[in-house]
Amino acid sequence: MRIRDNFLKFYNTLTTDETLLRYLYYAKDDPLNKSYPNLVKSDNYYSILKERFKKTRTTNGLDANAMCRLCMYFGARNTTSNGKIANQTIIFDIYCHEEEYEDIDLRSLMITDYITESLHDKNITGIGTVVNGNLGIITDSPEGYVGYRLVFTFGSGR
Repeated sequence: MRIRDNFLKFYNTLTTDETLLRYLYYAKDDPLNKSYPNLVKSDNYYSILKERFKKTRTTNGLDANAMCRLCMYFGARNTTSNGKIANQTIIFDIYCHEEEYEDIDLRSLMITDYITESLHDKNITGIGTVVNGNLGIITDSPEGYVGYRLVFTFGSGR
């Protein structure tokens, strides 16, 4: 499978996940409350995706609005002893506004846990399963935001 196709499999998996969208969008104590409208089926779905999901490492626009954002992009691609397989990393940067989200329910950690549960040891794309790599703090997060970086690895055809 081509590298672009691998990326789009991750992107499509996460952007159609109602639970993840609720964590990123609803700034309330209980973002999973069923009384809130379904975001995947809403008329605002594409504008929510445009604001809350990024395919690059960007913090543009975070200073204008209090929100949670998930940035996803590929990291290193390393060869293996098998010339037909590479280890590809995919990186998720999670930014949550401190006052509107983080101080209420540690939202960034809820998102981190949810993404890990959704991807780790699952066959999303490529060869084999996704392996949970590392979690770290993003020290240069925009003012008023907390940021965490999740790094996963999966096998990719060459």
